[in-house]
Amino acid sequence: MENSDEDNESMENESIENESKETQESTSLAESPSTNKYIDDLTMKLLTNQTTYAKYVTKNGELAQEEKVQFHEDCQTWKTNILSITRKLCNQDGDHQYGSDITESFDVYVRNLVRYLETKKRSDELQKEYDEEMQQDEEEMFPYEIDEQTQPSADTYKKMSTLDNFLKKTYR
Repeated sequence: MENSDEDNESMENESIENESKETQESTSLAESPSTNKYIDDLTMKLLTNQTTYAKYVTKNGELAQEEKVQFHEDCQTWKTNILSITRKLCNQDGDHQYGSDITESFDVYVRNLVRYLETKKRSDELQKEYDEEMQQDEEEMFPYEIDEQTQPSADTYKKMSTLDNFLKKTYR
């Protein structure tokens, strides 16, 4: 009988321990995904392709801000050299040996800039045309300004078409 009492007691202890563990597990599972950074990072790493994950890390990583600051510092440090290389590549001097990666990157960069500038120019032209059309439409809709000096005369009002010219009047 002592064995069964001890067994019952040990089973009760195990049951209490299991309930405690389940409560702890349910609490950790109930946390929002954003509170468990390790799980978020692991999920992103395992469920996305390498390129997408690399972009995610670059964009959202803790080091991203430090990298941006370092990038801007490097730009300021090497600014004169970068501009010199850019001038040479724009002038198409054949005596440069920068490597294919630099020339290919430069070609893509210049193509994108040219496309941007052409699009911006076209957009500005269209905006100018639109503004001119709107000005003409506005002048047609409101031919007289509401200034006392430029108010139309009584004769002008008589010449203007009114609804009375289009309706037949019948009197009873």
